[in-house]
Amino acid sequence: KYFSVFKYVSFFKYFLKSKEAWKSGIVTANYYWSSGFAQTDMIFRILLNILIESYQEVDRMAHEYVFERELNKSNNIENSILKLDEIFSKEDLRKRHPNVSDATIDRTLKRLKDENKIRPLGKGRSSKWQRIVSGHKKFGMEQLSLFGD
Repeated sequence: KYFSVFKYVSFFKYFLKSKEAWKSGIVTANYYWSSGFAQTDMIFRILLNILIESYQEVDRMAHEYVFERELNKSNNIENSILKLDEIFSKEDLRKRHPNVSDATIDRTLKRLKDENKIRPLGKGRSSKWQRIVSGHKKFGMEQLSLFGD
């Protein structure tokens, strides 16, 4: 209710990363609880880090959304297709580009089909598409030659 950031990212995605530290913080806080001097600093620090990381992710998502909105939508969809798995669906494209209309997605798929870059693997709403051309590799490992062979 108070932290709207968790409408867009999962609280538990970040909480589970620091679960062991959280347990340690609970043990520390419980140890001094009876004396009235509970040491809750560790718990507050963990919660604050979760909030900071969540807001940073939402900030990145917002930046990507604004950047994406200004691009040519058809080219952006084509770029996503080249980065997706070899077999993909229109739903995958809709999830990646929520601000793009179905007509634009259909137009781009038809253009890429005419250019022999993709081909349909069925008909209808739930049909899949297959990328024919090789896509972009993200952070692929490559052996470099020191001698220019």
